[in-house]
Amino acid sequence: MKIIKILFNSIVAFIIIFILTNIFLSYFWELKTNYKINKMNPYTDTVLMFLGLNSQEGLQLYKETWINRKYDYDQFTEYAEHKTLNNKYLNISSENGRKILNNKNCTRNFFFYGSSVTFGYNVTDEQTHPSYFKKILDENHTQSYCVYNYGRAGYDSTRENILFLKHLLNKKIKKRDFIFFIDGGAEEGNKDGINTQFLRRAQRIISQKYWDMYKHTFPFLIESLPVFQLVTRAKQKFNWNEDDQNTIISDEEILHVFQINVNIRKAICEELELNCFSFLHPFSLLHGKYFSKYEKSGAIETEMLKIGSDISEIINRKKKSFQNLKKAKNIIDISPALNKTSEISYVDRGHFSPNANKNIAKFIYFLIKEKIE
Repeated sequence: MKIIKILFNSIVAFIIIFILTNIFLSYFWELKTNYKINKMNPYTDTVLMFLGLNSQEGLQLYKETWINRKYDYDQFTEYAEHKTLNNKYLNISSENGRKILNNKNCTRNFFFYGSSVTFGYNVTDEQTHPSYFKKILDENHTQSYCVYNYGRAGYDSTRENILFLKHLLNKKIKKRDFIFFIDGGAEEGNKDGINTQFLRRAQRIISQKYWDMYKHTFPFLIESLPVFQLVTRAKQKFNWNEDDQNTIISDEEILHVFQINVNIRKAICEELELNCFSFLHPFSLLHGKYFSKYEKSGAIETEMLKIGSDISEIINRKKKSFQNLKKAKNIIDISPALNKTSEISYVDRGHFSPNANKNIAKFIYFLIKEKIE
């Protein structure tokens, strides 16, 4: 009896300690993270210079881009950028995408679909290529035109097509509108999205009998606890998770999926009399001007690059990927947009600088301007 009592007290003590540990971690982890972030210099002076921001403004842009920005569930595509309408540098509407100063009652609309390079990571609302394209239209045309930036982090040609179809079904797109698909670095064949595994597990839960749901929800509870998350982060940091290996996707699959998506767009656009273009965007380290020196200050362009000792391997891999995608039919290579730039074309390992975005917008306009009138 005494042994049972000791065992019972030990279990109770363990539960109390476990609960208190999670509460402490939840509170302390947030304080530590916020303190660390507020002391950061996320962008080097070089990047801040062509962003036109000082260090505090740069930190605010970094927070809005990486820390305070979340994702929402989105029908069919799985996820979308979370709506934020009162930020200083990054504002998103679920209806209109990333903020662009548009006219009212526009006679023609221009829709940009793409990944994070189109969305515009590490640049302000006014420094994305869709935003610059709007300015070019205003400078060269008296008609009232609207431009929409529906770039989303991680979106490939498949998710772009699905979002495009949603907009068609919801009557957002009209006859003779312009549709620009900006593709390239995010193409990975039929790879899962960032929420796919979670949604598969969630589907299993709602398919259970009511009295069996706990069997599948309990792992979610455990995995969400701060203690478990701390262990998971440690595994990621020190590469302890041997099962977390990148799946190798063949060039053949990537090109096949990309080509099918381009063909689908072409067929739909011809049927509905839309002006559609599939563009292959420039790749960092291949096109434009890249950093000649890799800063060691913890700046985001260094941390995200993770180059190691031999950069040639990364360059060769990117060349192979770009040339593979360039084989697709009915696509337009817009990498020459950065051929003559003298300013650094990137703000990190792959996202465009304001000057690069401006040049891309100019290049796209040059290609399609005769079709506008």
